Parts: sequence; structure tokens; C-alpha cells
Amino acid sequence: MGTGPVMFVAERPSTGHFPSPADRFLYGRLEKYGAADSHLTDLIKSRGRVHDPYPDDIARHRRVFDREMAIVQPRPIIAFGQKVYDLLQFRLAESGIEIRQVWHYSVARWGTEKQSIIDAQIRKALKS
Repeated sequence: MGTGPVMFVAERPSTGHFPSPADRFLYGRLEKYGAADSHLTDLIKSRGRVHDPYPDDIARHRRVFDREMAIVQPRPIIAFGQKVYDLLQFRLAESGIEIRQVWHYSVARWGTEKQSIIDAQIRKALKS
């Protein structure tokens, strides 16, 4: 749980090994841009693969996320991917919290061109 004012939000924990090369890439970017103290979290707290359905009881996940929001009081939230961005826009409408979108950091495994794009997106999202 980071103590900084920025919250990064992904969809759910992956089933891969931690830390993956993508995780190391993300943490390197956070360090590089002075955001190593950011809070990183997921909307859904149980692990799953891409395109797995959400758990039947989503309320418990929402309660944990809402508690994180109350503790961290983020300004802004940076969403990993379009789906998370859309969910947060809906969930936090009227909250006054700015939500910024970047590609999911796992795309970094697709090569240096993608890494450069994600790097620039994270840098811009943190400076906006």
C-alpha cells in the first residue's frame, strides 16, 4: 500500500509468477518518475486469467476497493486499460477524482516499441 497521492488500478491479479518482467518494467517506471510510493491495486481482488468471468459475489471486492479509496484518497487514479478506465468512470462519476488511462503494463512484453509507448503514457499521466 503506497502512501503517495496517485493510485494505479488494474483489473485483477494475474495468475503469473511475481515479479514478472512486466512487473519489473512497471516498478522501474514508477521509480524513474518519482511515483514509487503510489498505491497499486486491482478492482477484483481474486486472481484470474484474461477474459475470466468476474466472481459471482462482487460486493466483497467493491467493499475492499472502496476502503482503499477512503484510505488513500487518490488524486489522480491511473487506470490500466480501457475496461478498467470505463469501470472507474462509471463507479466514480461525480466524485471529482480525475481518472487517466494508460495501456496495461503487461503489453511491455511485446517489445521495446510498446515499452516506449507505455513509458511515455505513464510519464504523461503522472505529469498531467
